Amino acid sequence: MTILLRLLYASEAQQGLTDDDIAAILESARRHNEPLGITGALSARGGHFAQVLEGPELAVLRTYVRIADDTRHHDPQLITIGTVNDRIYGDWFMGGVTDDSNPLVQIDELRTLRDHTVRRDQATLLMGRWLALLQAQTNG
Repeated sequence: MTILLRLLYASEAQQGLTDDDIAAILESARRHNEPLGITGALSARGGHFAQVLEGPELAVLRTYVRIADDTRHHDPQLITIGTVNDRIYGDWFMGGVTDDSNPLVQIDELRTLRDHTVRRDQATLLMGRWLALLQAQTNG
């Protein structure tokens, strides 16, 4: 039986990244994630990245290590990580949350709590909000 893992991290974006750079990151993620069975969402606004990865445990961990070494961002911080029974982003190999009203303030709140225990339901609530934004972008 495959163990599903979900993680959320936040990082500081490299200065000068453009919308085209973000689009290239999303395209690369989709190309790499599909054969690995990884789904998730990426938010890149206000000089911050926040990303959810979910999928087979080893694939998610290896992908996170590769992402952590990427020079297009720095100071990656794991917000939450844990096993799950079901995916939130089952339809997206990597959804891009592009709405300027996305909840980056909540990412900052979670980052503030990184030295403390972040309740899984706090992170899951944020992930659900991103799902709603992705669905609105797709249907809009």
